[in-house]
Amino acid sequence: MKEICLVGNSHVAALKMGLDAWQAEHTLADCAIDIFGSRAKKMSRARVHQGEVQANGNDPGAEWDFRAGTRPRLHLDSYDEIYFTVGTRPTEYPHFNPRFILNFIDSERPLRPWSQAVVSRIVEHTVFEQWFSPLLRDMIQQSARPVIHFLGCPFWSTEDRRARALQSRIDALPQAHQALSRLQEQVEIAVQGLETARLKIPAPPAGVLNALGTFTDHAYCTESMRLTEDFDRGHGPRDFRHMNAAYGREIIRNILRGAAR
Repeated sequence: MKEICLVGNSHVAALKMGLDAWQAEHTLADCAIDIFGSRAKKMSRARVHQGEVQANGNDPGAEWDFRAGTRPRLHLDSYDEIYFTVGTRPTEYPHFNPRFILNFIDSERPLRPWSQAVVSRIVEHTVFEQWFSPLLRDMIQQSARPVIHFLGCPFWSTEDRRARALQSRIDALPQAHQALSRLQEQVEIAVQGLETARLKIPAPPAGVLNALGTFTDHAYCTESMRLTEDFDRGHGPRDFRHMNAAYGREIIRNILRGAAR
């Protein structure tokens, strides 16, 4: 039996609804999934203590805002695989997915070649120098069993105003597609340089992204969900950073494919 844990902040909602959608059509064979979630920036209070991820390091008895599955506590070594998803507030940078390279491209200037050293430094900063980074490190260091998969958060929707501005810039520049392809290759090299036997940094499934692999297809953002008390309902058309149950289902499908290997 493969034991899997999903943990994070508001993006957990889409994963939970995606899991429900998957289970409505399939049986989870040889696999069990637990989910732990904290709303908004409450995830910043989470700490690892003696191998357990606690929702609030200052209050060991504090409950998670959301929990599903059979285990009441998140003991790291109870799991084979842990998927960590975390996002930030819309007005803040960087976007917490090292593969979301366009966060670092100025839409007002032509794309220009970057050195591998610069790209690798950006990727390292995005993973290991953020408010959640100590928690990520402790999850690895204070456990022996699980592989930690850092999902970050979804790529912006293709309808986000910044996504549209960048897309327009790319379309207008003859050299942009070649430069973008090169940059994606550099990011892949940088990500591979950070990965270990215990830490993986998977890209979103290609099927949920646009043709360039730079933004999430807006179909996966309509009726998006976040970890509110009524998160089974879509919460607004202007949220281009949270995703819906269909997106969550594709992430779950990817996770289960990995578990079957």
